[in-house]
Amino acid sequence: MDNEFDLQLDDPNLELDLDLGLDVDDQTLAYLVDLIMDGKVIPVIGSKLLYQKGDLNQTLIDIVARQCRVPDGHTTFSELVYDRAFTDFNKRLGRDSIYPWLDQIATKVKFEPSESMRQLLELKQFPLIFTTSFMPVVEQAMQQAWGDRAVRVLKFSKDPQQSQTVGTGDITAAESIKDERVGSVPLPSTPTVYYMFGRVSNRPHDYVVTDHDMLSFCRNWFDPSLRPRNLMEVLRGKYFLMLGNDYSDWLFRFIWYTMTCDQEQSSTTKMMVVDETADEPLIEFLARVENIMMRKSPENFIEELCRRVKERQGEQSDKLFTSPRRGTDVFISYSRADSRVAEALYNQLTAKGISVWYDRMNLGQGVQFMNEIKEAISTTKLFVPILTHNIELQKNEAHPYRTEWLYATQVGQSMGRVFIHPLSEQGFNFYEASIPEYLRSHNATSYDDSLNFSAFVDNIMSTLNSL
Repeated sequence: MDNEFDLQLDDPNLELDLDLGLDVDDQTLAYLVDLIMDGKVIPVIGSKLLYQKGDLNQTLIDIVARQCRVPDGHTTFSELVYDRAFTDFNKRLGRDSIYPWLDQIATKVKFEPSESMRQLLELKQFPLIFTTSFMPVVEQAMQQAWGDRAVRVLKFSKDPQQSQTVGTGDITAAESIKDERVGSVPLPSTPTVYYMFGRVSNRPHDYVVTDHDMLSFCRNWFDPSLRPRNLMEVLRGKYFLMLGNDYSDWLFRFIWYTMTCDQEQSSTTKMMVVDETADEPLIEFLARVENIMMRKSPENFIEELCRRVKERQGEQSDKLFTSPRRGTDVFISYSRADSRVAEALYNQLTAKGISVWYDRMNLGQGVQFMNEIKEAISTTKLFVPILTHNIELQKNEAHPYRTEWLYATQVGQSMGRVFIHPLSEQGFNFYEASIPEYLRSHNATSYDDSLNFSAFVDNIMSTLNSL
């Protein structure tokens, strides 16, 4: 049997340099910006990115060491509390004295949030932030970013009752199914900081300080019955963007496994790690499990990421000034997996002078977007759902376009004419697909890979002229 790929080398020891002309980092950043604009990214901020003056954990260790007259040189809390000088100084509570010491520091010392974290949060693209630190610095930065919006604080706890209590360790069930951004799985509408390993207090082992604490919290995260159930629903299909988390290879692997082991394969949480000092085994592992590692400093990465996101936000804002928000001729409803099709249809319709509601041009940045969509549907003349094989693949997933279909059907029923005009991908079995009967009852127009919609556009123009 002939092999299409038959590589012949004169020198078997020759090193190949295959330059495909692709900037991997550039492609990854472009992909990440798309995910962010779709509301599918949750930053996970660690101690190395929190504090303006450097590594927050090391700063805390140095402060406690000075207060307790412990020699310098410790780089972890575990090293500090197992130093004989520490336990000699704290005779009453011994090693557990570290917790009230840290609580006092959190109360009396103000730690200025890092400029990089401030820059990231001021994008206001992340209503949900995870932190692996126990210090409230991220709360401060979040509150500054969101201004007059109250920031909710939740934390994971070794006590499963607390972790699963709404308002303490979990969001409401209603939030976990709310569609806050078109094309994405849900996000909470209330700006929220979630402490993944507990928040500082004077209670021993209430948050992760030592290696023993970490193992204890990891054990609880590993058990699905002990996690915040509603919040876990929100994490499905999201990317964790790991920034400033100086963790070992095994701990990164554990976090990834914890967030994916009980999820459906099609909707697992993924991870993008930004760490300029990452070792090769971690890089290889993340690649094997379809996660992403970027060997960059978090600060430089955030600067470039924020520049790109602001450019995208500016493009959308510019489009809003010229795009009608209500009273259009046509409303396009589609899955984000079919963005290329929707954009082609939009361009061909508008080229004929037809006013079109298309989310990338019309949708505002606020969390009340579904109200905007309903108003746009109720005031448009024709509703065009794009139906493709992607719709069939997503039949078990929650997507806003299904809400659009239902609302459009209700609007159409109040009219004495045909309101819904489906556009169907060639080969898609419109009449046997897993779509609702109320949508299947309409006649569909088929299109092929050329994305030439001229006949469909002409039909739309004729329909509009007859109204």
